[in-house]
Amino acid sequence: MLLSVLFFDLRASFSPIMRNKYATISDIDRQRIIEASLSCQKASMIANVMGVKRTTIASIISKFTKEGRVEIKQRDSIKLPKITEDQKNFVEFCGNMTK
Repeated sequence: MLLSVLFFDLRASFSPIMRNKYATISDIDRQRIIEASLSCQKASMIANVMGVKRTTIASIISKFTKEGRVEIKQRDSIKLPKITEDQKNFVEFCGNMTK
């Protein structure tokens, strides 16, 4: 009885969106996955309710337990220069010496 009540609460908390193969899971859904996991729901049950693979759910839970983060890790979008300012100045200095 308790399991069916938890399952109903879990299903009610997720947005009923059909996901495509490469869809990202929102931070809100990630939080709900963690909450369901902490309330002793199995990854396979959470995956069935959400409509995603069990391995995706297990990965989110694993990242939470190892790193303590729920949100998606942001990628660095800053391109670093290939050489530093000091290296540029040195090349210019050497080029001026040969002239």
